Amino acid sequence: MCFDPVSKDVRGLPDSPMQEQFRAPCEVVFFARSESDGSLGRGVLVFPRLTKRLWQTSQLEGFIGKLREIAACGVPPGARPGRVAGTLPVSADITASLKHDAPRASLAALASVALVVAVIFRGSRTGLVVIGSLLVGIIWMVGATFLFGIKVNYANFAAFPITFGIGVDYAVNIMARFRQERARRPRDALPADPAHVVERVVLSTGGAVTLCSLTTVIGYSSLLLAKNHALFLFGAVAVIGEVSCLFAALLALPALLLVWRKLTARL
Repeated sequence: MCFDPVSKDVRGLPDSPMQEQFRAPCEVVFFARSESDGSLGRGVLVFPRLTKRLWQTSQLEGFIGKLREIAACGVPPGARPGRVAGTLPVSADITASLKHDAPRASLAALASVALVVAVIFRGSRTGLVVIGSLLVGIIWMVGATFLFGIKVNYANFAAFPITFGIGVDYAVNIMARFRQERARRPRDALPADPAHVVERVVLSTGGAVTLCSLTTVIGYSSLLLAKNHALFLFGAVAVIGEVSCLFAALLALPALLLVWRKLTARL
């Protein structure tokens, strides 16, 4: 094999798309290699200056897109364009896939959870209240990630669908116990005071629900000790989701049952 390297700075290339996209210079190395069949290929090594700006999603996707445009230029009809490989292209492809698939996966997970809740409560209003509690927890979870400056990426995104499946259990247990407590009164007795029913539910089931959530939080919190930043952020988002859904089930849901008496009477 023979190599014929030629090194250039991207600033020396006329009308370079990479120069237009980035102010920081890139070192570009061209080399020719003799293959085993005698053909001569052309390869290009690009060494961009790794700055924080380069790792921004829009800038990274733009940079990789320009490289792929250059690789496709001047390719004869029917020939395969040059392939762009490396850590940066893989990161750009994962980010693009996350943008495309993350909303669909989240909606699919939420819809599946809602379907299971509807089956458990046989399509009654109680199921809607449970889903409402879950949505409140999700809103708090998203708000907390913005508050703490946590960016959602392909490493911590999985915490959201997992939270949907685990966090809904707390509201399910609270509402199931609420219905049991209210059904215990004799048929000829007056309806029980909703405040007393909610109080008994929180005192009896609230502790068990908190314990279940606490064990899960402890498991996720172990990731906060990881030196890997991706694992740390996954653990942080998962813990935030657990705490948010727990507070929604133990605070927001009982408050709704106490304030909205008409809805409580129909459950």
